[in-house]
Amino acid sequence: MTLQNQGWLPTLETLDEAIALCDQHRDDFFLDAYMIRNWLAQIQAETEKEYTRKARASFRALQMGQAQCAFLKTFGNCRETDFTLLLQSLYRFAEYSDAMARHLAHAVRPLAVEHELSGDFDPARLPDPSLRPREALTVMRTSLERWCDWIEAVVHLQVHARWHLAPETLGLPAGVKPWLFQEVDEAVISLWPLVRRHHWTYGDLRNVLCDVLRRPEVHPCRSEQTLANYCIHTLGLHKTGKGQTSANSRPTGYEIALRLCPPNRRAGGLGAPPWA
Repeated sequence: MTLQNQGWLPTLETLDEAIALCDQHRDDFFLDAYMIRNWLAQIQAETEKEYTRKARASFRALQMGQAQCAFLKTFGNCRETDFTLLLQSLYRFAEYSDAMARHLAHAVRPLAVEHELSGDFDPARLPDPSLRPREALTVMRTSLERWCDWIEAVVHLQVHARWHLAPETLGLPAGVKPWLFQEVDEAVISLWPLVRRHHWTYGDLRNVLCDVLRRPEVHPCRSEQTLANYCIHTLGLHKTGKGQTSANSRPTGYEIALRLCPPNRRAGGLGAPPWA
């Protein structure tokens, strides 16, 4: 999934502006873009509220499927043809220089790595839309649902970074908060979709962190219980479901985690995921 830079997205503050652009360019994309931007802005706003309205991180609901719920509220249950066009618009939107488009673009990379390493989007295995349209639609919807998970992680990390380094952008008193374990936070928040999908235990997560962090001996990673407490009470991340720690310390999804969060990675920008 290679994205091309399309430059700056035109102003789409109102529905009327979007419709006018569609008429001007004879291109319905701009109506989709208006709705996509509003959808992504809703995810960001909800994430920001979790930080600004809940002082205790353990009370926050983060990366729990909000992006997918917001998508269904915005776009409903599209028919096959409409959904295919919308998916094309999503990828096209991600190619623009825009704050909301950046969230979408950052989430493309982990989605592509998952598809590549799992082989679930191997052309030889995909159903032919002309012969098996319902199955093809199911595959596309499943991919989009997973994209939503990664979008939540990207937005969460950006808001978490702002909460530490630029709280005034969240309407909070200005002043940098000590960010003692920035590398841990970036890795855990960014890789949380793998925790959820593969039902990693905190032991699994700790084993992965030991291989992707430059300093895996830091306090949050001292033990499985310490890491569990840190995820809940500092990052506001709550595990659902139960799993069994992998015997070889490499849980399902380990290769994906290593690709997305390589140990020799360079530092990214404010709130950028490790793979950016």
